Amino acid sequence: MRALLLALALAAGSACAQPVGPARLGPDAAYAPATPHAVAHVDGLAVDSGRVYGARPIPYRVYYPEGVDGQLPVVVWSHGGAPGKRDPATSGPVWGRVLAGAGYASVHPAHGPLTRAEREAQCAAIGVTACETFKFNDWQRPRDLTFLLDHLAALDPAAAPWAARLDLSRLGVVGHSAGSGATATLAGAVRRWEGATLRHADDRPLAFGLLSPQGRGDGGFSEGSWAGIRRPVFFASGSEDGPTPEARLDPFRGVSSDVAVHYWVEHPGAQHTLFELKERACLRATRDQRVCRALAEPLAQAVVGFLDAYVRGDAGARVWLDALEPSPTSAATVLRR
Repeated sequence: MRALLLALALAAGSACAQPVGPARLGPDAAYAPATPHAVAHVDGLAVDSGRVYGARPIPYRVYYPEGVDGQLPVVVWSHGGAPGKRDPATSGPVWGRVLAGAGYASVHPAHGPLTRAEREAQCAAIGVTACETFKFNDWQRPRDLTFLLDHLAALDPAAAPWAARLDLSRLGVVGHSAGSGATATLAGAVRRWEGATLRHADDRPLAFGLLSPQGRGDGGFSEGSWAGIRRPVFFASGSEDGPTPEARLDPFRGVSSDVAVHYWVEHPGAQHTLFELKERACLRATRDQRVCRALAEPLAQAVVGFLDAYVRGDAGARVWLDALEPSPTSAATVLRR
């Protein structure tokens, strides 16, 4: 039976039955989860008191599979949107259910907005002169992610029993749009603005996913920004992914990693938010939910297969990923390096 990861995630609430566990190949070569379990979530709050403007709250939601023994591999998800979000429930919830449905603890922070005074304090501290147009969360997001990882590692299981389930030695980071910029930064990308350079790599993640990634000229990225990325990385974007979709191939072409996969979707429905697993823009373009599901579901399977291969360390998933050739209905092409 074909794995309907996305359809189940869209239809399910936080405690509805969903497929989880180590994934396997289905008879039709789709990437299929093993066993149905319930997916639940828990909310938390990390507070970084070390920012130049004062304390920064980082609320987060953790999606996890119920009924699975032992520790869970972890994915941290970074959302897009320049202004930021206050509510982690709006930070990639469909991806949260998909990833938890595949057996991961999926951690979704909300990268919050800053007040005008906080933005000005940040710009003064890092040397950015064009503060009115500077996208402040480009600087904040990577720090949010590393602080959140520190916070998760330091949690007392007596106070947060669910934290004992997190296996942070098996860790991936995935981001969408501006969140992919934060993900690339943790992977080793270098970003530059007038007056400021951002280097904020983190050695803990094993692999990264950059969905609708920022290209040259966006978010401080330029020629050579991605050369420091040497760990496995999965990219995904498409023909209708913003005003300059071709630029989203820049990171794939620029990394030094021996393992780089770009999942490119050539279709009117391949809108920017399709890669966030949201259907609305795709539906406006195609007026057919079945088409949107046919585009998004194989994408979700490919991301899970990549994470299973390089975060979970599943040899079978690596074989599947290396042989992946999307079906015509997915309108996708897989580029490899």
